[in-house]
Amino acid sequence: METELVRLKAKSQITLPAKTKKKAGLQEGDWLEVSFLSDGSISLSPKVLEDKELNLKIRLQKLLSKASKHHQESEWETGLPKGKEI
Repeated sequence: METELVRLKAKSQITLPAKTKKKAGLQEGDWLEVSFLSDGSISLSPKVLEDKELNLKIRLQKLLSKASKHHQESEWETGLPKGKEI
């Protein structure tokens, strides 16, 4: 069993190392189930939401966030909104 050390940060957040995220096939916005084991340890398991409507809303939010970020980056390149270049 491989283990990694992470630190609990402000607002109870942890950052998973990139190697761990990649190995687990995790992406930003994915859901993790927290389990408390009898020995006092904590287990995180990736979960797929069964509520199709909620899952679609989350996927749409991810896509809109990526599109917005890409749009902002395009504006920063020229200083003008995309499609308004001189």
